[in-house]
Amino acid sequence: MSSEFQPSVYQSAIFDWVSNGTGNAIINAVAGSGKTTTLVEASKLIDSDNVLFAAFNTHIVGTLRSRLPKKTICRTMHSIGRECLLKHLGLTTIKPISNKYRAYCRTIAKSIHEQLETIYDNKLKAFDFNSDVDLPDAPPLVEEIRNQLQTLTDFCRTTLADPESLEELENLAEHFSIDCPVPLPKIKDYVKHILDMGESDALESNTIDFTDMLWLTFKWNLKPPKFHWVLIDEAQDLNASQLHLVNKMVGENTRLLFVGDPKQAIYGFSGADSNAFSNIKVKTNAQEFPLSICYRCPAKIVGLAKTIVEQIEPRPGCIDGEITEIKEDAILSHVKDGDLILCRSTAPLVKLCFKLLSNKKQARIKGKDIGKALIKIVKDVEAEDGFDFTQFLDFLEKIKIERINKLNQKPDNEQQVEDFIDQVESIAACFVSYNCKSAPEFRAELDNLFSDESTVITLSTIHKTKGLEEDRVFILHYEKMPLKWKKQKDWQFTQENNLKYVAITRTKQHLYLVSEVQEA
Repeated sequence: MSSEFQPSVYQSAIFDWVSNGTGNAIINAVAGSGKTTTLVEASKLIDSDNVLFAAFNTHIVGTLRSRLPKKTICRTMHSIGRECLLKHLGLTTIKPISNKYRAYCRTIAKSIHEQLETIYDNKLKAFDFNSDVDLPDAPPLVEEIRNQLQTLTDFCRTTLADPESLEELENLAEHFSIDCPVPLPKIKDYVKHILDMGESDALESNTIDFTDMLWLTFKWNLKPPKFHWVLIDEAQDLNASQLHLVNKMVGENTRLLFVGDPKQAIYGFSGADSNAFSNIKVKTNAQEFPLSICYRCPAKIVGLAKTIVEQIEPRPGCIDGEITEIKEDAILSHVKDGDLILCRSTAPLVKLCFKLLSNKKQARIKGKDIGKALIKIVKDVEAEDGFDFTQFLDFLEKIKIERINKLNQKPDNEQQVEDFIDQVESIAACFVSYNCKSAPEFRAELDNLFSDESTVITLSTIHKTKGLEEDRVFILHYEKMPLKWKKQKDWQFTQENNLKYVAITRTKQHLYLVSEVQEA
């Protein structure tokens, strides 16, 4: 352990367990409590040359390697899965292909659409237009079917659901509110076929994507190396395929040490187990340790966070800090270089970003993938019959109405509707602000607006801020959190409340709670 490191009473209990205890443990760590530092210092107490530190992403791996003992192996779960695949396939290297399953899904979606069109045409031929019976529904579009197929295949791989089980597919669709324009009993076999294609191509042509690194390790029952100790950060965000890999690394005398914060579980929408923390504790028979002192946030901010997470404590001797409530129309007079601006939705960030840029303040929105999603919608607008860029907003509104009408025909799609409206409003704000002359120029500007690189003023959705901190943080539309919608599931509301907690605990000095200005 570092001579300058002074452990808290909570950390001391954990370190004593590492040195003198037995079995497995899980640390319930509040935001800013130094959970990664705790794992790093714990690793220095382990007398073994067979220790794995499982980090959340490759960036964290890079920053940790200089802090960890040389004997400790620091890897991501995906890199371990990739190593298993390389060994199984007899390869020395393999490059993931991001759109591997998209190609499969689109090909099959076209085939399904053609079949449904034939059925529809036959119904029309036999239809009595003089009757009072409604016309048969037109078949869903190819892109709608492709989205359904890809969403189901992706979630089957991350959750390890059985594609041959209609019940498990129905559970996936219900839990994640997946839009299913084609009834599941009629599409089930296609999902299995797509997964078989993915497996076959991995074997025959060595093509994999990022998710395959874990899913195929499970599917082929591959065996990763065993470790004496496995230290796992961000345990609350693990999905079923990652947990399976952890279990495979356990030998007869392996000890597991997890650290996470169940109140920072915010990735349930992407396939993470929303109850990962409690499930890990039960399945591994882990002893739970608290890590309750927040070293990041001042006392006033900790007090606000305490309304969500009761056990969070301020560090001894910390400053009071400041919490300031302002209206959105006053934000420009408060924002300074180095500030972090957060929001649950994208559109308010886009509008504010343009205001900052027009006031000669350097700003960017974090999240290259958000920009790509908006560009995808722009391309859909361009594909409309008779598209004219000078009438872009009219064509955008047309797509908006059509998609919302279709989403509203299915139950439990309220959040998908809100998310799509947010995307459309973001695109509209960009279009008005950029004054571009062509669609390609507009797409290039969108691509440039969203970035994962650091900038002077960073705007970000809360989902993108895990691990970030700044002296001064603004939360836009704070009064709308936690976000609520009709037919919201319990796990979704819990994660919305978690997002509020994550946003509050990003600041080290001053928190601005920014409320929306209501139109008269």
